[in-house]
Amino acid sequence: RPAMAAWIAAGGPRHIWQDIYGDEFPAEKIAQDARAQGLTDALFFIQGARGGPVQYPTKHPLLKMDPYMKGRDYTEEMLAACDQVDIRVWLAFTPPPSNETFPGTDIQGLNDPRMIKLYCDMVDEIAGLYGHHKSLAGFLPHEVNCAEGPDKHADDRAEFSKYCEAEFGEPFEGEVWPPVENAG
Repeated sequence: RPAMAAWIAAGGPRHIWQDIYGDEFPAEKIAQDARAQGLTDALFFIQGARGGPVQYPTKHPLLKMDPYMKGRDYTEEMLAACDQVDIRVWLAFTPPPSNETFPGTDIQGLNDPRMIKLYCDMVDEIAGLYGHHKSLAGFLPHEVNCAEGPDKHADDRAEFSKYCEAEFGEPFEGEVWPPVENAG
């Protein structure tokens, strides 16, 4: 089917929703309005802030539940509402800003295997909690994972040099690291 998607974040306009609907996160109203506008897909941020608290009741030791939920489960509410209106929901992860660590840890960036494991643990936990929802379409890392914190390969020179020696018969001995690209 043709797809048209929009971002939905529970951490968004809480005060506006509260003033208009009397609810900080009116999931059913959001889903109904989205479908009435022709949306088929929603990108729902599973974290309330960059690298921040999650929008579901977690048991993971490194994750914290968003205090704004006040005992609610925004992920369950969003998925249940989207089940009713035939909207696919893609859950997005947002990392901390590139110059910060994941809250309460020294984990920084996707180059750290612990961050990848944390994301995998989140996927497993979410699948166990919400896998029964027909609206749950999948998971997406937010684009800032790559765009904001690219790997500059500062720690890969020795490995690259060994690769060059194995592939081309001589190690990399260039003065500039990483090597300057030359597509020509």
